[in-house]
Parts: sequence; structure tokens; C-alpha cells
Amino acid sequence: MIGLINGQTMLPMPSAKLVTSESTPDKDKAHIFESSIITWSKQIKNILKLEPELALKQGNDPGPLTELEFWEKKANNLNSIYE
Repeated sequence: MIGLINGQTMLPMPSAKLVTSESTPDKDKAHIFESSIITWSKQIKNILKLEPELALKQGNDPGPLTELEFWEKKANNLNSIYE
């Protein structure tokens, strides 16, 4: 949620308590990791799906600065994944 508010993609990490807990069965830990990876994949696909032509397709008559801003935002969003 914090990432959405800031306009960045932040991959949610699985709960450390569940993953390191001795009482959590291995199959449940595997399910937790699988769920996280599926969520991460969807988030990354959504970032990569964004197109610079979107403003043009919407009929906004964008200038070159609009495309530069788009690529800057996309780069910042992709870089926020690793932080």
C-alpha cells in the first residue's frame, strides 16, 4: 500500500515469522513463497505493460517532455523494486 501511495512498486515480503517458524509446515512455507512470487510477477507485468503511447492514444496531444517524464517515472518505478 505504501508503494501505491508513493507511485512506486514495492514487492511485499512474506512474513518472516511464518517463514522461520518451526511450527509452520514446509508445504505451508512453500505456499507462502509461491503466493509471493505470483504477486510479484503480476506487479512487474503491470509496470512493463505501461506504454509511452498511452497519452497519444487518449488524444492528449503530448509533447516530447511528456514522453521523457513517462520514461523517468517508469525507470523510478522499476528501480524502486530493488530498494
